[in-house]
Amino acid sequence: MILAVTFLIFWLFLLWYSANHLINTSVRIAQYFKVSALLIGLTVLAMWTSAPELFLSGMAAINWSWSLSVWNVIWSNIFNLWFILWLSALVAPIVIQKKLVYRDWFFLTFITCLIFAMLRDQHVAWREGAILLALLVWYNSYLWIKKESNWEEVEEIEKP
Repeated sequence: MILAVTFLIFWLFLLWYSANHLINTSVRIAQYFKVSALLIGLTVLAMWTSAPELFLSGMAAINWSWSLSVWNVIWSNIFNLWFILWLSALVAPIVIQKKLVYRDWFFLTFITCLIFAMLRDQHVAWREGAILLALLVWYNSYLWIKKESNWEEVEEIEKP
């Protein structure tokens, strides 16, 4: 029992340290390229934190379990967007600019409705996947071109 608790504490510490290092490195990457932290969050952080879901979805697709693959993506996104956001807001207040809420909320709502429309027949064809991938590339390109970075606000939030 003591060994199990020791392992749990060790792995939780390692998880905390790794997450902290990933966030700090991502902020430095954003500062180096002079882009918004939002863009880095949508690319670097999203890719690393979604890697387990991507792996599971890939394994499910290889084994012809398409529904597991699709629902894994949907429920992991719902969990990440709502539960993690709610839990983060309990720990520390989340400050968001109104223009980001309007722009990103519209795009998120549009994509969610589009995905549910694509799932009417309980199947996502490769053309629909290509459309979603193209929208992801377009949105990240849009954020890259805008390059809205307010590093004074980021540094202010990081201070205790």
